[in-house]
Amino acid sequence: MAGMQGSSLRNAVQRRNHKERSQPVGRAKLGLLEKHKDYVLRAKDHHKKRDMLKRLSEKAAMRNKDEFYFGMINSSTRNGVHQHARPSEQLDNDVVALLKTQDVGYVRAQIIAEKKRIKGLVERIAPSVVSLSTEWLEEKENRRPTLERAGLIAQPSKGRKSSSNANSSKLIGAQGKKTIWLDDADAIRSYQSTSTPKPVQPQVEEAGTSWIDSLPSDSSDIEDSSPSTPTPAIKKGSKHLGYLTTELSSRYARLDQLQLVAEKLNLVRALMTHKGGSSRIVKSSKKDSLTDAVMKGKVTCIQQGEEALK
Repeated sequence: MAGMQGSSLRNAVQRRNHKERSQPVGRAKLGLLEKHKDYVLRAKDHHKKRDMLKRLSEKAAMRNKDEFYFGMINSSTRNGVHQHARPSEQLDNDVVALLKTQDVGYVRAQIIAEKKRIKGLVERIAPSVVSLSTEWLEEKENRRPTLERAGLIAQPSKGRKSSSNANSSKLIGAQGKKTIWLDDADAIRSYQSTSTPKPVQPQVEEAGTSWIDSLPSDSSDIEDSSPSTPTPAIKKGSKHLGYLTTELSSRYARLDQLQLVAEKLNLVRALMTHKGGSSRIVKSSKKDSLTDAVMKGKVTCIQQGEEALK
């Protein structure tokens, strides 16, 4: 009892805080001062490695050169790591067909996603196609086929190829033609008469039109809305549109590859799951009689061919 009271009193007394001895200033260049717990960890690791090397050296000294196990055939050592070859298990036909079905489902999902991306690109390119020139269209080979496949421009006819080559700066939007459907010849005549240009009659100046006098009389002072040299903004827009067209071309190529893969997977899966139709041999009495006659030597093969032709 007295001992317990003494220990409790000893613990109640204020003591000096325990402090680990740090590295002296003169040895600070050597790093942190190693404590006893650090030495224990380092010693254990050293002894473990020493014992492992000792066991390996003893095993190498006692190795039998003629030792053989069948497991050595299917095992190998790669980069110092011993690896066992995994056996190739042959799957059932139904399991493989199921895996093919999952592959087809994944490819179909990718096709749908690719079509959505293509639709988004076409919607982004469509508003700017009309203001582009044919010179920009002919800069790269993939631009015209890509835009034709997207339905943004029409395929040029044979008669219009020479005109398009003659005027390469012509806008793409000005290459189209307008088709008007009429019922009979009278409608054609009336349409031609109304479509002919009429002379403009001079209009009498009315009251309240004094603001017209403030307009410049010389029309040559008015600058053309379409500049001859493209501005930096137009160049930047054309460059960005070229990037979008190139991406659209690659998207179409990827879509074609995915569709081809889907067709091949469907064909393989169909060949695996369907055994095909059953064929039945129909016997003919005439054919059997001719075969027996040929076997007996009564009728030759030439005579049989002539009778078949008859």
